[in-house]
Amino acid sequence: MATLDDVRRVLADLPGVTEIENGWGALCWRTKAGQIAWVREANQSDLDQLAELGQVWPDGTVIAARVASLDERAALIDEDPEVFFTIPHFRSWPSVLLVLDRIAPERLEEVLLDGWILRVPKKVSTAWLSEHGFDA
Repeated sequence: MATLDDVRRVLADLPGVTEIENGWGALCWRTKAGQIAWVREANQSDLDQLAELGQVWPDGTVIAARVASLDERAALIDEDPEVFFTIPHFRSWPSVLLVLDRIAPERLEEVLLDGWILRVPKKVSTAWLSEHGFDA
């Protein structure tokens, strides 16, 4: 299954992506337009809200990833609820949480590429995708 090294491998080669620590001290990958993915640890509020819903924070490293819409997030969660989930904090934010050790590296790459496409100019993403054999 996937690891933080897989996240780094995918995002390191994409134009405009920088790996930094965000304002909360978490590892983050972003472009000038915003975050693509970041390590997301649960805080006490998250744990309390999940408990109220009869849920728990999963074991393993959790990554938040930018998605195009709330509908896309819902589709990902419906597709594989063992991998993808959300929390009340992200209620109206277009991102999804995923458990790295439950996702195949190839599927992780798809999710991260989709997030990157949202954060770079179309000209940049189209050129990169074409150069790397993807349909742009």
